[in-house]
Amino acid sequence: MRSLQANFDNLVNMLSELYFPVSVTGETETKLKNDREIMLNINITAYSFLFQPSYTNAGDVGFYIKNNLGYIHRSDLSALGQNDYESLWIEIQNDTGHNTICGVFYRHPHGSLDNFLNHLNMIADKIQRQKKYCVL
Repeated sequence: MRSLQANFDNLVNMLSELYFPVSVTGETETKLKNDREIMLNINITAYSFLFQPSYTNAGDVGFYIKNNLGYIHRSDLSALGQNDYESLWIEIQNDTGHNTICGVFYRHPHGSLDNFLNHLNMIADKIQRQKKYCVL
């Protein structure tokens, strides 16, 4: 994304030009920091925006989620404040079948690949043990 505020119009245009509706879209490098005020309206009609601001100058992760989807933020899977990576996870509720787990993650360019992979393996193991999800 390289800054949600700088590229917001491009994102909205891309979503409007698709031939099919997108229920969930994950964004990385939103550049929405904890100590910085959001300068522009980043709301998209019919979507909720869930994001995890960063403490660094790069990174940050978020989701645009269609308003008609029930979801919960999976803070037990998400990671914030890591030097090597960031991740945000949601669980989309499904009344007729398995819930769906969606994750968006960012590995900092100079971050440890081993730490990032260990985090992903830990999440995969945790989800697999529960055996009741479809994972995206």
